[in-house]
Amino acid sequence: MVDAVPGAIITDESPAIKSAISELQRDRKFTGVHLLDNFHLIRNIKKKLVEKDKIKYFIQLLQAQSMAMYNQLVREFEHHFNIEKDIKTYRTFLEKS
Repeated sequence: MVDAVPGAIITDESPAIKSAISELQRDRKFTGVHLLDNFHLIRNIKKKLVEKDKIKYFIQLLQAQSMAMYNQLVREFEHHFNIEKDIKTYRTFLEKS
C-alpha cells in the first residue's frame, strides 16, 4: 500500500466531514482541496427551494466552462429569484462555489 495523500477530497456538505478535513489541514496532514459533489449539492438545493423549477439555474452555474461564463450567469440569474428563501439559497450556493 502506498502512503500517498490525495490532492483532492470530494464529499457532500456534511458538517462532520468538513470539520474533519479542516482538522487535517490545520495539522498539515492534508494540503489538497475539498470539493463538493455536484450530485449531492443539487439534491440539497432542491430540498431547500420553494420554486423547484429554479434548479435549472444552479445546474447551469455548475456547468459553466469558465469563470467569465460563471460570472455572467450569476449576473443574469440574480433577478430570477423572487422568494426570500430561494434568494438565500442562491446566495449561499454562490458563497460555496
